[in-house]
Amino acid sequence: MAAAIDSVCDYRQQLTTGASYTFNNYGSPNSYPIGSDCRWWVQGDVDTRVYLTCTIDIPLTSNCGGDKFRVSLIGDGTYFSDARNYCGLQTISLVSTRNTLAVEMYSTIYSSGGVFSCSIKAVRNPVTTTTPAPTCDCGWKQATRIVGGDDTGVHEYPSMAALLDNSILEVICGAVILNQRYVMTAAHCPTIVTMDKMSILVGGWDMSQVDSTKEYEVSNYWKHPQYDANTQINDIAIVQSRYLIAFSLDVGPICLPFIYEQYNFNYQSVTLLGWGQTFYNGPSSDILQKVNVQVTNNSYCQKMMPGNQITQAQICTYASGKDACQHDSGGPVIWQDSVSRRLYAVGVISYGLGCATNRPAVNTRVTSYLDWIVNIIQDYGFCMK
Repeated sequence: MAAAIDSVCDYRQQLTTGASYTFNNYGSPNSYPIGSDCRWWVQGDVDTRVYLTCTIDIPLTSNCGGDKFRVSLIGDGTYFSDARNYCGLQTISLVSTRNTLAVEMYSTIYSSGGVFSCSIKAVRNPVTTTTPAPTCDCGWKQATRIVGGDDTGVHEYPSMAALLDNSILEVICGAVILNQRYVMTAAHCPTIVTMDKMSILVGGWDMSQVDSTKEYEVSNYWKHPQYDANTQINDIAIVQSRYLIAFSLDVGPICLPFIYEQYNFNYQSVTLLGWGQTFYNGPSSDILQKVNVQVTNNSYCQKMMPGNQITQAQICTYASGKDACQHDSGGPVIWQDSVSRRLYAVGVISYGLGCATNRPAVNTRVTSYLDWIVNIIQDYGFCMK
């Protein structure tokens, strides 16, 4: 059945790519009228998708059977056939599957009222290159060819990158590819060496064999503006390559967890990657290493690390005798969707107390920084899956 939209609050907007827009409930700053049914329909350019973030405060009911905030990610503003329903007090972040998106705010005649506020932006899909990976793809994983131990397979993780001190050809931190121009790492990493000595390495597996690797000069980097070097809170950075990174089956972007923005990933198995030291103050590994650990809840993490402040913008991991170590910082914490099999960067390796101790490691939670990431990398697009 088609939505019975009130004509006084039926809005349409054509979006300019990259521009930010805001909209609030009809009647703002006061509550929306009871018994109202309002719609917002937006459209971006053909090569864009729409990124929506809203804070809603409306009555909470079972299955949102009363007042409901509805979002169609295909932009079906007539029937809302794919609509997701929300109610209560919460913040939601969603990405459209096309270049259109529709929002409906339905209120019953028995409503006590409520408010909401949204921001919206159309962002470009990734550009294609002469050596593309599959069009608009991310988070793929190669068939494994394990050499031994905790070694990864050859090019098993195409999105893995490294920050290199090119004056001594040494890995200083891990990183992960977001698109053809940007990689993500920890905020404490880009300051280890001067920018003229730092480069981005992609396609790496065995660092003693450089035939398959490609090195790119760094042209800029952005540390999170609220990064605290003492607490390592907001330990996230974006590094820009001077030239386009050539994608192939062996080199390509990780998926960002837009559709899992509300997940905390507690007790999920995740994978840490890096060429760092294999034990505390030990030698670094030539071959990219992987270790599977479990996400812990933040209250347990705080209990185990009483001298450190653990925030909701951090994600802790632990497994007995397993951990990231020195020079693994900045590398991704990867979660694999069990249905799509895509890999998502849900964390950035930040710090631990030693390596593989009986305490969790602390990582930066990527879902807390999606807006900030998009604002930086959107000029070269990214794939939303």
